Amino acid sequence: MDLSVFLGQPISDALESVKKLTGIVEYSKIEGDEFVKAPEMGFYLQSKDGVGVVSAYRIYMAFYDPYFSAPDEVKGEFQGCDDVSDVEKIVGQPIRNIPSIKIPGGNSTLRGKMYSWRNFRVMAHFDDGDTLVYLHFKML
Repeated sequence: MDLSVFLGQPISDALESVKKLTGIVEYSKIEGDEFVKAPEMGFYLQSKDGVGVVSAYRIYMAFYDPYFSAPDEVKGEFQGCDDVSDVEKIVGQPIRNIPSIKIPGGNSTLRGKMYSWRNFRVMAHFDDGDTLVYLHFKML
């Protein structure tokens, strides 16, 4: 299942489509951003800045509470990617590093690397042991 098929769709349509795929689906809105979350399938879809159209998605490559590792059909060509070298075999060299940031009252974010690939910015985030945790795809 290629999550890029949801890009450009209204978030409400994406919500209805994801409901057909899994029993647990969550919709949330934080300020202007909207999310359709499928934690048992290891992904979410995102609409930025109140536009109401899906422009990004995240695939969890490993369990990261509350998300399960996505099934291989969701991971697509990234299935089998466990670390930064696996990702770079597909997307090439990073354009910049993403530092971990301490969020007041919360956990630190995961560090990562940003890539330019096809029509996306791809952000790969890793745990302290360099295991790939998730890939975030954002339309250019």
